[in-house]
Amino acid sequence: MKIDFNVQKFIEDRIGKITPVKVVLGLAAFVIIVNILGLIIGIFQALLPVAVLAVVGYFGYQLLQSRTAADAVAKAKQDTVVEKTVVLEKAEVNRQKVAAKRLAEESETVVATAETETADEATAKRLAVEEMVNPDTGLRETDLAQLEAMEQAKLRQSGDATADAVKAALEERKKRLLGGN
Repeated sequence: MKIDFNVQKFIEDRIGKITPVKVVLGLAAFVIIVNILGLIIGIFQALLPVAVLAVVGYFGYQLLQSRTAADAVAKAKQDTVVEKTVVLEKAEVNRQKVAAKRLAEESETVVATAETETADEATAKRLAVEEMVNPDTGLRETDLAQLEAMEQAKLRQSGDATADAVKAALEERKKRLLGGN
């Protein structure tokens, strides 16, 4: 039997003369190798559903975790908005209380000064202290340095007898203007 492309010569050079025993052993080896490969493929086929189930389970778990994380982030944002709203409402209530308290104190101050001075003179004194914009908060505040200088001038004019009273008044005004009790 002659095989083209000198395959027969190649085989004969490698394993020697082809005999029926070598052909039978070669076929038997081929069948054994195909059988072993079939077993390996069978094992893979048996494990394939388990592997697919594991992969689907893993990605399902990851999907649920991402949804849980997204829900947690959304809830945290909602909680933050609610907390900010509560804080802003409390701050507004506090601002209203402080404004009412200052208004009451100013009215008491005006009534007390009205006994000794006219209303125009009290207004002129109150307006003598200029307001300035605080660069930290952006709000208009009384210039405490100017107020302190005015109070120090009053202190020098009134003498030592009323020094303690003026110092107490100065501290009280500082506390009131800074929002203290």
